[in-house]
Amino acid sequence: MPIISRRPVRLRRRRISFLFTAFLVGTILFWTLRALLSTRKDDNQKVLMEETKVEVPKANLNGSRPRIPHEKRAFASTTWSNHSISITSHVFHSSGLLELNKRALESQEHPIRILIKRSQQAWAEKLHRQSTTLLQAVNEYRKRHNDREPPLGFNIWWAYVKRNNVQLVDEYDQIWRDIEVIWGFGTDALNQSQQAFLENHAGDVYVLEKKSWNSPLEVSLGASKKMTLGGRLVVEMLRDAGVDAFIPPFKVIVNPDDRPIVQKDWALWNRAVNSARTGRVLLPSKRAGPRAPYGWRLSCDPLSPAWTTHVDYAPHEKPPFRDQPRTFIHDNARTMDPCQHPHLFRMHGQFLSFDHGRGPHLQQYDSDATESWVGVWVQDSDLEDDEAVQRRHSHLVSHRSSHSRRWSLKSSDLRLHWRGTNTGMWHGDGMEWELGQRLRMMDMLQVNSDRAGKHTFPEPFVFPENLTILVEGEGEKVVSREQWTNAMMDVAFADDDGPGQPTSCSTEQGICDELWERYEWRRGVEREGVGRKRKFLLDVDGNAWSSRFKRLVSSGSVVFKSTIYPEWFMDRIQPWVHYVPVQVDLVDLWDAYAFLREGKNDELARGIGGNAYEWSRKFWGREDMVAYNFRLFLEYARAMSNERESMDYVYDPQDEV
Repeated sequence: MPIISRRPVRLRRRRISFLFTAFLVGTILFWTLRALLSTRKDDNQKVLMEETKVEVPKANLNGSRPRIPHEKRAFASTTWSNHSISITSHVFHSSGLLELNKRALESQEHPIRILIKRSQQAWAEKLHRQSTTLLQAVNEYRKRHNDREPPLGFNIWWAYVKRNNVQLVDEYDQIWRDIEVIWGFGTDALNQSQQAFLENHAGDVYVLEKKSWNSPLEVSLGASKKMTLGGRLVVEMLRDAGVDAFIPPFKVIVNPDDRPIVQKDWALWNRAVNSARTGRVLLPSKRAGPRAPYGWRLSCDPLSPAWTTHVDYAPHEKPPFRDQPRTFIHDNARTMDPCQHPHLFRMHGQFLSFDHGRGPHLQQYDSDATESWVGVWVQDSDLEDDEAVQRRHSHLVSHRSSHSRRWSLKSSDLRLHWRGTNTGMWHGDGMEWELGQRLRMMDMLQVNSDRAGKHTFPEPFVFPENLTILVEGEGEKVVSREQWTNAMMDVAFADDDGPGQPTSCSTEQGICDELWERYEWRRGVEREGVGRKRKFLLDVDGNAWSSRFKRLVSSGSVVFKSTIYPEWFMDRIQPWVHYVPVQVDLVDLWDAYAFLREGKNDELARGIGGNAYEWSRKFWGREDMVAYNFRLFLEYARAMSNERESMDYVYDPQDEV
C-alpha cells in the first residue's frame, strides 16, 4: 500500500493560519487607528454634549417635515467614540428635562453642577448680545418677528428703556408669542368676537381702553372696583411714566380672575399663526356637526405626547409616582407645557378643575355654528405691578445691607420652608381635589402618621417609605422618607390673617373638616421675617400664578419654584442662576435641595440667593414693568387696529438716543 505524504496538508493549514492571523491583526490596527483619529474629531462634540445647551429645532407650523442637514442626521454619527459618549452622558431632552445617566456619574460632575454652569453661561451670553442702538433693536425685532417691522411708537419705547437703563432690551418674545396669532384674523372678526365676549361676560371682566389718541388711558368698570385693581395700577404706572400718550387707541378685555377662562384651540391657533406669517387672514366658516370631546388635548399638537401618551382620566385615579428615570429641569419654559408633559393634566388644579377640559371654543361663536375664535383678552396677572405692593409695604424688602451679610445672618435652620393656604382648586362637588398640586405636596413633604382624615375616600397620595437621594460623590443613597422629611421639611398650611384653617372647600360635604384632620395647620408667618431667617424657600402654584415670587426672590434666599405658568419675565430670568426650577410633582425636589443644603455647596446656594436678590432689584422694578406693558399695548393696539398695516415704525437715524 503506497504511503501518502502529509506535508502539503500541513503547509496549507499553516498558510491559512497565517492569513487569518494577519487579517485579525490588520483589522485591530484599522479600528484602533480609526478610533484615535475620530477621537480628535469628536472632542469638541463631546464638550458640546456635556457642557452646552442642546439646540432644539422650532416647530414647523407649515406641516412639512423640516429638512435635516446631512451632518446632523442620526446615521451620520456612528463612530465608536460617539457611541461611547452617548452611553456615558446625561440626556438633554427637547421637553426641557435632563435625564440622568447613572454611568455618567462615574466620570462627570453632579448634574446640578452641570446645569448651573450651563445656565450661567447662557445668562452671560444673553446679557452680552443685547442691542445697544435703535437700529440694532429694529434689526433684531425683524429677525425675531418674521421680518415684520416694529409697531408705531417703538422709538418712544426705545428712548424710555435707554433713559431708565432697562435691561435685556431684546427679550420680549413672550409678547409676540401672545400677539402673533391675532394677525391671522381680520380686524372685523376680532372686534365682533371681542364685543360678543364682553356681552356674555360683562360682570366677570373689565375693559382697559384708550378711545382716541387724545383720550386718556382708563379702566371701564365691568367687574367690581376691587377686581379692577390690577388695571388701575397699570394706568397709574403708565401715566406716571409719561408714556400713555404715545399708545394708539385700543380696547382690551381683561380677565381679573387669577386663572385663564378660555382654552386654546390648537388647530385654529395653528392656522391663524400660519396665516399671520404669510400675510393672510382667516375668515369665519361654518362648522358642521358637534365637536369631538377631546378636552384638553384640543389645545395640543396632534403629534404631541398629549395625544400619543396614555393619560388615565378615571375619577380619583392617582397618577403613578415618577421616580425613574431621574430627571432635572434644564429648560423651565418647556416643562410648563402640558402637551409635552401630559401627566400635568392629572396633577394641577388648573386642569383638574375642569376635568377633561373646559372647552376650547367661545360661546358666541359656538351658538352661531361658526368657527370659534381663540380669544381676545389678557390676564390681569400679566398686568400686575408687584412693585405697587412694595410701595405700600416698603418694609417688606430691604436694599440696605449687603447680600453676603444677609446670607450669613440667616438662621441655622436649613429646613425647606413653605406656608400657604390650600388653594389651587375647589374642594368639593365631586372634584378631584386630592390630586391638586398643594395637597400632593403636603402628602409628599409632611409625614405625620398621627394625622388621618375621617373618611377613606378620596384617599391621599401614598408615597414609598424610602427615598432614593442622589448624593454628590456617593451616587444614589436610600433613606427613610419619614425621617428625612420630618428633619428637613418645614411645610404647613397657614393663613396670613390668623390661625390656619381650610379654605375653598365645602362645609356641607364635610370636606373642610376632612382637610383639617388630614393636614397640619399653623398660624401664618410674618412676610418680612421668613426671607430674613430662612435660606431655602419653596414656591408652589395656588389658584394660578404665584404672587409671592417677587417677594421671595427679593429676600436673597434660594427659591425652589414649581409652576406651569409662563409669566411675563420668563425670557428675562435664568433658572439655576436666579432660582431653582422643580417639577410640579416635585420628583426632583429632594435631589436639588439635598445638593444645595450640603455644607460644601453653601457657596453655590449663596450665589443663587445673591443673584436672585440682584435680579429682583435690576430686572423687576417699576421701570421694567412700564417697559413691558408699554410695548405690550403698542403691539396689541396695532394688531387690533383696522389700520394695522400702516402702523409700523420706520427707522429714522434721528430717533437714536
